[in-house]
Amino acid sequence: MQRIAVTGSNGTIGRRLCPDLAKEYEVVRIDRANADFNLDIADLAALKRAFEQCGTVIHLAATVSMSAPWEDVLQNNVAGTYNVFEAARQAGCARVIFASSHHVVGMYQRERRENGNRSALDTPLSADVPPRPDSTYAVSKVFGEALGRYFSEVFGIQVACIRIGSINDADSAIPSRFRLPWRRNTEAEKQFAAKWFSHRDFARLVRAILERNVQYAIVYGVGDNTNRFLDLSPGRELYDYLPLDGAK
Repeated sequence: MQRIAVTGSNGTIGRRLCPDLAKEYEVVRIDRANADFNLDIADLAALKRAFEQCGTVIHLAATVSMSAPWEDVLQNNVAGTYNVFEAARQAGCARVIFASSHHVVGMYQRERRENGNRSALDTPLSADVPPRPDSTYAVSKVFGEALGRYFSEVFGIQVACIRIGSINDADSAIPSRFRLPWRRNTEAEKQFAAKWFSHRDFARLVRAILERNVQYAIVYGVGDNTNRFLDLSPGRELYDYLPLDGAK
């Protein structure tokens, strides 16, 4: 049974992903509390010990707030991400799956909204476009993708970067904060629905990555949403994956 380490195992995604993967894999849960390894990703030596005998590391741990202070982003998303890749290398892990973000191309999205919010069905945004981050949080995810390419090309680790869309804890296409009568059909709701990604499909994408040998890839993690503007073809072409769920 393949051994997989998951950082941020108690986060919104990790709490759903770990039990799902545990049906077929030996999952090592890594978090600051209530995990197999209670540690901070700032501790490189501890990470290496936690990653031993793991074939894959799924790196979910991060500061996720768009308005987080730079000090937090620097410590958790830049230095912490480096520690995860370096610990994986030292422990002999074959693959890292990195939780990136659609905010890496956030300025393209903002530009489209300002120009009339054209449907992405006309011109879906490719994963090959140059990054245009919309926050220092997004800048840290650009760093993670570039770091992943470096570790892939220099050290031979397979790296998959998933630019995750909108995942909410309740696993609904329209989260509860948008359900009040006076907020229905708001622009914020439409934007969320266009980027929505179910926990089931996230786990399916991870499984597809685990089952194939691709040296380096960037894919969008969004559902088959009616107003989707992010291109799903890299996931289909590289991993034979397409989402089952979508906000219609």
